[in-house]
Amino acid sequence: MVDPKSRGSDNKQRKGMGAFALIAILILVVGLLFTFSLSNYNTYAFRKISRHLTLWKGKLSPTAYEIVDSFEPLEVGDAEVENLTERSFVGKASAYRALFSYLLDEIGGEIAKGDEASLDRISRLLQRAESILEMRRKDDGSLTAPRLQLAKMHVAFGQMTLRNAYQKAMPAYEEALSKGLGNSVELQSELEQMKIFLKRADNHIIIENP
Repeated sequence: MVDPKSRGSDNKQRKGMGAFALIAILILVVGLLFTFSLSNYNTYAFRKISRHLTLWKGKLSPTAYEIVDSFEPLEVGDAEVENLTERSFVGKASAYRALFSYLLDEIGGEIAKGDEASLDRISRLLQRAESILEMRRKDDGSLTAPRLQLAKMHVAFGQMTLRNAYQKAMPAYEEALSKGLGNSVELQSELEQMKIFLKRADNHIIIENP
């Protein structure tokens, strides 16, 4: 025959263990939520809203995000930006590195269009890349490689701009020479320099990776 006192003691033990297990589970859940929240707090993500790329930062919660007001939305139009928007980045520096690479790719692609390239768009992209690089200075260590990459883009853009200027100027120089206007020696020398540059450019700009 079971002692009633022993049965009551067993029930109390079971209740005590059940309460302890419940508390342990609650502590584990809270700990996991806090861990996920901390991880999310240092997470950044790009989102495309209308025709602009925006930057979002994780809040101190498992999944919530808020827009980064200090980030000026980047107009991307109909460009495919899935490589940016379908990823998340640990830390702002990581997000800026990805955006900088995207901007360089866009600049290179535009320059590769040659005479069909939009100089205004290249100029805007270069300015934005410069601002992103400046932001990266606060978080990244050595920026020698990205600075060189951007410098090469600036040189290529300068060559493209100069080529277009020469192409537009040559007819005026040739007409002035044919009519004996100005200093013919200087005009001829400058015209020859233009021709040499245009011949070397060969109607395209090559960007070499550093």
